[in-house]
Amino acid sequence: MTMKEASRRYQIPVKILKEYESFGLREAVNLLYEEVMGCNI
Repeated sequence: MTMKEASRRYQIPVKILKEYESFGLREAVNLLYEEVMGCNI
């Protein structure tokens, strides 16, 4: 899922998503989501 797609789907501004990514949290959340939901975002 691209940043623009995530922004639209979850109604989160791209600016916030870029800041979140800069913290290095994107991969951690992806791994957690895979574990909990059994799928990759």
